[in-house]
Amino acid sequence: MQTEAASVLAAAAEVAFGYSERAGYLQLGSVRDRWETLVFDIELGGNPMAAAFEYFRGEFQFAPLREGRSHLSLSAGYEPPSASAFTAVERRAAQRETEVKVREFLALVALQLERRAAM
Repeated sequence: MQTEAASVLAAAAEVAFGYSERAGYLQLGSVRDRWETLVFDIELGGNPMAAAFEYFRGEFQFAPLREGRSHLSLSAGYEPPSASAFTAVERRAAQRETEVKVREFLALVALQLERRAAM
């Protein structure tokens, strides 16, 4: 399960965050069980000149529910490049853009898990 989840997370991050091999990749840290939840430490890393974030680190959680369903969540800290030079309006726009990317990431992970379960 952990190996499969790692490939699903990496593929979803590549699409949602627009990372190519040149720009960056998803790094998985430790993987652990927390009660019945699988927790992955994640970090977007790679080329700092092409990266979408100065840093993006957090935890991705996968918790099985009843009837073949799952709960997915992501808790992360991040900072866009050059955020200190942003105006308040630009910071808010960058936050909204990141929220959209995170929702897309979670949706892609869910879609890939559903496809694999249907096989």
